[in-house]
Amino acid sequence: AALGSSSTSESQLEAGARLGDFTVLRLLGQGPLGDVFAARTVSGGPALLRVLARRVVARPPLRERIGQDLLLLRQVDHPAVARVLA
Repeated sequence: AALGSSSTSESQLEAGARLGDFTVLRLLGQGPLGDVFAARTVSGGPALLRVLARRVVARPPLRERIGQDLLLLRQVDHPAVARVLA
């Protein structure tokens, strides 16, 4: 789906859906790892959510790799790099 698309995502989340401490605003895009959504935090701040595709979650090596990437990203503190919130 193109940027700003409102088509149905694999994760089937729609605007207004709650996912943990986040409220989904809209689907931004879809890729091989899953769907990316614009969202809002409980405090009202902007956020992006990546919801992993089922085929990714079902493959332990991919889950492990993504987990390692998240650990590394949590250590990065730079204005040009998004922070990992959850």
